[in-house]
This record gives sequence, C-alpha cells and structure tokens, in this order.
Amino acid sequence: QTGRWDPAAVLLGLQIGALSTALIAINNLRDVAEDATTGKRTLAVRFGVAWARGEVAALLWLPFILGILWMWPFGLPGFAIGPVLAWPLARSVAARVRSEDPGPGHNFLLAKTGLVLLTFAAGFHIGSFIK
Repeated sequence: QTGRWDPAAVLLGLQIGALSTALIAINNLRDVAEDATTGKRTLAVRFGVAWARGEVAALLWLPFILGILWMWPFGLPGFAIGPVLAWPLARSVAARVRSEDPGPGHNFLLAKTGLVLLTFAAGFHIGSFIK
C-alpha cells in the first residue's frame, strides 16, 4: 500500500514467520514415516529426520538472533528484550525435537511451539513499553 518495504515490518515478519513455520516443520517431522509411505514430499521426507531436526532448531532460534537488530540499527531494545520471555520454551522444544523420535509425542511439541509463538508476540508487545 505504501509502495515500499518497511524494514521493521520485514524484521518482525521474519521473526513471527519463522516461529509459524516451526509449527509446520514439527508437524512434518512428526509425520515423516507416514508421509514417506504415502508419497508426500515434505522437506522432512526429502532431506531426512536429522535435517528436519536442524530445520526446527533453526526456525526456533532465528527470531531471537534477529531480535538483536531491534537494538541496532532500530534503537528499540524493548522489542529485543520482551520476546526473550519465550526463549526457555523455544530452547526446550528444540532440545526435545533433537532427542525424541518422530511420532505422536510431537503433538505436545506442536502445542508448546504454539505457546512459544504466543509468548513471543506477548513479549514483543510488553517490550514496546520499554524505552
């Protein structure tokens, strides 16, 4: 609508988009065995379980790494500090994805990742009050 890309909107879109994509990646990891037998060509099927685990970890960590950009060049430290509330949850999901075999147990991880996304967004909002 404005005819230009707002860098702050792109940054936040990348952060929220990565966490949203983590939900899809965990779902694909959970279903990798069934998808392989039915011919679905998800990334987890194409590249394997080890790759899919790394994908999930990267998608969970990326928003927090990108959060550094809120401090510099944007000068908005609250937008980096607030979402850190979600870091322990994200870290625990990534650890369980690495240690557990894909399957029905990943349903809990899907729910917990949804909580990561919600906590991240709430933390971002809370961070908007930090100067």
